[in-house]
Amino acid sequence: MRLSYMHNHPIMSADALKFRDVSEEAKEKLISLFKRKYGPTQAIDMMKYELQLKHGANYLLKAADRAVCPDVQFAHRLYRKVFQEEFGESTGERMLHSLRTYISHYNTRAGSECMALDITSDNKVVMAICTPLMKRVYEEVKHASELVFIDTSSNMDRYGCSIFLLLTHSCAGGLHMGVLITSSEAEGVIEAALKLYRSLLPQKSFGVRGVQGPALFMTDDSASEQNSLSHVFPASQTLLCVFHVPQATWRWLWNGKNQIPKEQRPNHLQHIKFKEHLTGYYGRKEKWAITCRLDLQVRGNNTNNFCEAAMHVLKDKILERTKAFSIPQLADYMSTFLDDNYQQRLNDVANGHLQNVIPSRYMPQEKSIKLQDIRQLSASQFIVTSQTSQDRGYDVDMELGHCSCHAGKTGAPCKHQAAVVKHFSVSSTNFIPAWSYQHWRLSQCFNDRMSYATRTTSK
Repeated sequence: MRLSYMHNHPIMSADALKFRDVSEEAKEKLISLFKRKYGPTQAIDMMKYELQLKHGANYLLKAADRAVCPDVQFAHRLYRKVFQEEFGESTGERMLHSLRTYISHYNTRAGSECMALDITSDNKVVMAICTPLMKRVYEEVKHASELVFIDTSSNMDRYGCSIFLLLTHSCAGGLHMGVLITSSEAEGVIEAALKLYRSLLPQKSFGVRGVQGPALFMTDDSASEQNSLSHVFPASQTLLCVFHVPQATWRWLWNGKNQIPKEQRPNHLQHIKFKEHLTGYYGRKEKWAITCRLDLQVRGNNTNNFCEAAMHVLKDKILERTKAFSIPQLADYMSTFLDDNYQQRLNDVANGHLQNVIPSRYMPQEKSIKLQDIRQLSASQFIVTSQTSQDRGYDVDMELGHCSCHAGKTGAPCKHQAAVVKHFSVSSTNFIPAWSYQHWRLSQCFNDRMSYATRTTSK
């Protein structure tokens, strides 16, 4: 038999090219995208986008060629194969073995216990992470002993695990202090994760308070979180985010199971069930009412905004809106990429790259208070003359970060502290260091002059 190699159909058509084997170059491209945290579908979309930029009018033929642009099913199979080789199975005992191996290697590299894993009595996975950078926050940032924010988000991997972030506040933004990974948000599971987390804490954590925890925790209105915190850290007081309280109340009102008729919702204050609901809130007003916090070291923080921003960073920058393949990969992201992100932010602030924090309340930009309006009593104590009354003025203690004005009573940054930082170059944990502020002002003046010179030259 003789083969003539003649075809009765076009061999370079889309119908024929879709059956070609995926090339090694395309496989390597997919793997590199997976390593950059792209999921299978997102990786294929990125390859198509690059092909469109590169080939223009010929894109249709290239996109049909399976050797150059693999199908989504192939990408999913390759994705699973790659991460099974790196992180093991995604579920079951093999996954737990891979996770324990990863934890052991990480703790060895870090030189201390930074990760821990436990399985609860009902076979739920709980994991706690406290990296060396997080431990430095405990030991070096005094706000860590005063107030810690905690928030959670679910479905962070392909099997629905939840992540709890613990943060404190600083002039450089929120600083993460720990990460909990759980396979459930039940109260007992959260409590087990918090106990595991407490076992990782250094003895000097939370300042002089040690492992008994910070003075205050702030959460959303989650009974399981609050009860777990009170069991593990009984010496700490739990506060509610004032944003989540009205949000939770609004959701309760519109929840069909509470049986508030639509025609009665405009006049909901008269509904007996809603009155009972508000009565329950009033019974724990010390947790959410701002007037009950005037003697607490909240430093002007009445919401969980630091955690909300951290969750956006986690989902957008770390996970890039994709779910992790398994708990071992999720732990890897939390201990490497998340840590690197916060380290980069701190380096930017230290190096004077302040574009992200310039508009914030942590920059000493007060201009109305003059140097002659401030009297220095000691290295850290000042009196700032009041501009609206004839009283003694406002007492400012820069070491404590307090002022006798309404805003500064809880330790929040205020214009009187800002004036002291500006005129006396006194360091304060409530503000970006004075030298960084001056550096930024000089760079801004230089940029303005260069921009003016460029405009003048172009004319």
